[in-house]
Amino acid sequence: MKKKIRVKTTQSSSKWIGRNANDRFSKLAKQNHFRSRAAYKLDAINQKFKILKGAKFVLDIGAAPGSWLQYISRFSKANSLLIGVDLKVIEAIENIKTIEGDFTSSVVWEELDQMLSGNKFNLICSDMAPNTSGTRSMNHTNIMNLAESVFLFSENFLDKKGALVIKLFEGNKTKPFFNKLRLHFKEVHFFKPEASYKDSSEIFIIAMNKM
Repeated sequence: MKKKIRVKTTQSSSKWIGRNANDRFSKLAKQNHFRSRAAYKLDAINQKFKILKGAKFVLDIGAAPGSWLQYISRFSKANSLLIGVDLKVIEAIENIKTIEGDFTSSVVWEELDQMLSGNKFNLICSDMAPNTSGTRSMNHTNIMNLAESVFLFSENFLDKKGALVIKLFEGNKTKPFFNKLRLHFKEVHFFKPEASYKDSSEIFIIAMNKM
């Protein structure tokens, strides 16, 4: 007779599982066939800032499991190019190209350049986040380094009048980053979607109309 295997969960993981099971956005994601509740963060951003209007070439960084790609694809036209990048495998989504790799590497940048075939992105979204530690300041520094890599990429690969959406953790580097983006975009906003947990330091920066 086989022994039953008990999975030991920590207090924090049990709290996370319980919170998600009873969460309105998790239920909506299941009802609307999104892979995660994160789709409703992007939905709130799009509803407020209309970032997907006219966006033909779109890049989603940190895309796994693919809910942002699913959401964007519902607004995309037949001749659009939508690409997702992540270290993890992204399960196939119709008419979407994916890259499994490290976005900060030159190899991935070269692959994206080839996929663009001389075009530039109208919208670059980043839901990337580092593996978090117990140190809030370290988490903030690490995600800001990722944000800087997205901005650096956008300097060459984002079209004029294009937009950026980047996830951050609030901290002492968010305001300087905001001020930097203001030098390159006509509009820059901080925004915390309702689907972001209130006790999370997660915030999004939306930069629009690249100069």
